[in-house]
Amino acid sequence: MDEYQNQESTENFGDEDKTIAILSYITIVGWLAAYIMSVNKKTTFNLFHIRQGLGVNLLVIAIWIITKVFVFVPFIGWYFNVILTLLLFIIWVISFVGAVNGEAKPVILVGEPFQKMFEAIK
Repeated sequence: MDEYQNQESTENFGDEDKTIAILSYITIVGWLAAYIMSVNKKTTFNLFHIRQGLGVNLLVIAIWIITKVFVFVPFIGWYFNVILTLLLFIIWVISFVGAVNGEAKPVILVGEPFQKMFEAIK
């Protein structure tokens, strides 16, 4: 976690970098637009949020599929759906607010694994 914050403290980024970071969390289409925008402007800040955004978006898709399967289980399925959706929303909000504030903090629980899984994105 400190590794990203230390890199960012010495690196200047502007509105375009923040736009790329914010876009990376707005659906897969937004992530794709952010990735294309970042091809010519690679910064550690952009790459951090590109990786986090991809992870969060894939997590959204995975949880959506899982909740659609369990929604048919009486009572337990509905609670499972609500809890996972709420947890996912909290993860998304934390990520999005971090991008808006210009922070490079990994999301709780899943942020570090996302950085490692998607380290090939450079």
